Amino acid sequence: MPIQGNLRDFSTTQLLNLINLSGRTGVLRLFEGLPTGEKDAMQKPKLAAGKPRADVYFRSGKLVYATVSGQHGDLIAVLNKTGKLNDTQAKVMREKAQGTSDKALALRLISANYVTKNDIVNSVQQYILSVVYDIMTWSQEIFRFDEGQQASDERILVPIDLEHVIIEGARRIEKIEEIT
Repeated sequence: MPIQGNLRDFSTTQLLNLINLSGRTGVLRLFEGLPTGEKDAMQKPKLAAGKPRADVYFRSGKLVYATVSGQHGDLIAVLNKTGKLNDTQAKVMREKAQGTSDKALALRLISANYVTKNDIVNSVQQYILSVVYDIMTWSQEIFRFDEGQQASDERILVPIDLEHVIIEGARRIEKIEEIT
């Protein structure tokens, strides 16, 4: 049975903590919250799941991949966002590597001396964390955690300890609240 609800009632920090402590494997899907016109028991507007907003993947309680709907989350986009490939290189790579998995592309980029293995791992990790830290600021989305679902084998998965993510995310949220 999936875990589902609204981030208004159960925060992303609480969800990550639950997944971490229970060592779960699966995907946390976040959806746009659409008002239904009804009220819940607390007299707050009920929300229904709308368009998908993000997917966050876990393996044995560790964060392994995350992506936001509407954004390229492939290796070329990740390396471009982290400055390892410039816009021209990314465009050329995208044209040449159509249909190539991220893992196969990583091997090609490493053998061509465009990047190192560490560049790829660090870039993917940086991308995943930026997505998750952004998601941690959301508060009106509908969520659903589906146990057992895995990220695509085509993606490069980087296991990240959730304890540090939760602590850093909470610190960032606190800073944002201070500023506002």
